[in-house]
Amino acid sequence: MNVIFDKISKSFNDIEVLRDISFKIRDGEFFFLLGPSGCGKTTLLRIVAGFENPSSGKLFFNDKDVSNLPPEKRNVGMVFQNYAVWPHMTVFENISYGLNLRKYPKDDVKKRVDEVLKLVQLNGYEDRYPSQLSGGQQQRVAVARSLVVNPGLLLFDEPLSNLDAKLRIEMRNELKKIQKKSGITSIYVTHDQKEALSMADYMVILNNGRIEQMGKPVDVYNFPKNKFVAGFVGEINFINGFVAGQNGEDVEVLTEIGKIMGKSKTEFKKNEKVVASIRPQHIEFVKEGDSKFNIFKFAIEDFTFMGEYEQFSLSLEGCQLNVMSFGGFFPVPKIGEMVNVYFPPEKVIILNNEQ
Repeated sequence: MNVIFDKISKSFNDIEVLRDISFKIRDGEFFFLLGPSGCGKTTLLRIVAGFENPSSGKLFFNDKDVSNLPPEKRNVGMVFQNYAVWPHMTVFENISYGLNLRKYPKDDVKKRVDEVLKLVQLNGYEDRYPSQLSGGQQQRVAVARSLVVNPGLLLFDEPLSNLDAKLRIEMRNELKKIQKKSGITSIYVTHDQKEALSMADYMVILNNGRIEQMGKPVDVYNFPKNKFVAGFVGEINFINGFVAGQNGEDVEVLTEIGKIMGKSKTEFKKNEKVVASIRPQHIEFVKEGDSKFNIFKFAIEDFTFMGEYEQFSLSLEGCQLNVMSFGGFFPVPKIGEMVNVYFPPEKVIILNNEQ
């Protein structure tokens, strides 16, 4: 099923929470709505489900206008944040509930429940009650209950937020596998950047009811369109400056710590205010006297051993820098020690200095 948002806006008591939202979700796509609390992503999901109607604009499932269609006529399944499984019912009874409401024949019910139990890897758990299941297993029951009625569209409303960190990572992989095997177009709401980056085929970044950027996770992460997206999708360092010159995508920026060379697809004016942005893991430690440009001498303010990497907090003339080093830093540096860091120009994205 394709889903098309055509200039969707939504207001509550004269407060506009969605503004002119337009984009398309392709058939079979695992599509993510990502943004901070209050950005409008849950309202948008509720409009898709039919729990809210848009104030203006239209919503299409394939070529059918469903903008004002009630939820029960949309053939949409939904997986909620709190699982919403019935504690007094077994796994089989929970999953088969929707089929029984639709008065499916008993043999068809069993066949279909068996199919989705295998899909979510819960075969053999049919007679267990929710209290006998882990949080991840309960979430899979909720997914199975939505899948069993063959929805044309599957919606996820922050389904992993109640799980602990380790289980959340495991369930990311499980949900992605389930979605791909089922082939059902799915829309997933989250504020968790890592969740979106690791699972999505395509994503929309929302802020204050507007679309900031759309694209594949790798493109949004590596080529953010503005400062908000860059700061929201993963950790990043910002260094203020002015454009000294530009040749195609190569931009020279004068900053508080010196000249920085970076990349941008935006054409800037000379002396325009910009920020040079670089991810902590892209910054390199180099030796004294290295001939590369984009090298700066920073003082170590803090150092934290994180197991697979070391986290550094550096400073230079009021500029604060976060660095992740994955190569092992030996001997362990001392607070106040001076180190040379290098910003690879292809990893430095120059952005307009506006949110």
